[in-house]
Amino acid sequence: AETFVELDPDNKDNFSFKLYMIPLSEEGSAHIATGTLSYVDFDSNLMYRYFKLVFDDVDFELEGEEELWIGLEITPSGVDGAKPYMVLIYEDTEDTEFVEYKLSSKERPNK
Repeated sequence: AETFVELDPDNKDNFSFKLYMIPLSEEGSAHIATGTLSYVDFDSNLMYRYFKLVFDDVDFELEGEEELWIGLEITPSGVDGAKPYMVLIYEDTEDTEFVEYKLSSKERPNK
């Protein structure tokens, strides 16, 4: 039997967030945590709710793996036995070179 939970749509603490890496090799099936959630911002407009998440120390390389995915795990807070939702946010299937991204003053979180 499914359980339905009613959440307050204006409560920014409804969910917890984690980043994880998934290796794409045949042996790779584990989800490996990466990054540290350092900032969460919440906003709403009409019927929509938005989260701005900032993760520090995200690793885009996994030793021994040429290809990997990075996903966001979203879990309802305070719900016994809640299964996380998983959203793919990054896929590396080729050699990728990263350049440092400088945040504009509008993008910087106010701590």
